[in-house]
Amino acid sequence: MAMLEFENVEVFYGKIQALRGITVRVEEGEIVSLLGNNGAGKTTTLSAASAIVKSHAGRISFAGQDITKAKPWEVVAAGLIHVPEGRRIFSTLSVMENLQLGGYLVKDRGPCKNALPMFWSCCHSWPSVATSRAARSQVASNRCWRLAGR
Repeated sequence: MAMLEFENVEVFYGKIQALRGITVRVEEGEIVSLLGNNGAGKTTTLSAASAIVKSHAGRISFAGQDITKAKPWEVVAAGLIHVPEGRRIFSTLSVMENLQLGGYLVKDRGPCKNALPMFWSCCHSWPSVATSRAARSQVASNRCWRLAGR
């Protein structure tokens, strides 16, 4: 079972198609980078995963659960948080503080249980993450993190 999977996902902004049949499979424990020019669909892909934008076709699943039609807070409750790029984060807060806010569920009046264990578990694979956790959040641009225990 893939941790995050896109199957033929298409996203439109009005009449402009941003994603055309994207298919990606990310296994648990993998660290994946999306590379491409401006306008290639990197941010749209992550925004679709976190339900910030809706897909018009295809299927998105997280930890075996179909999240294609989920609301953003349902995606967070399922265990996936999105730290958006640059100007859409709290730049005066640290990376850790922005991740904590990303895992906060207003509906449940509190933080998501076990909100940051995946952050710590990836530190051995990605040492710069461990050293940047207290840094100001400009260094945490546009990352999705799996919350443990989901």
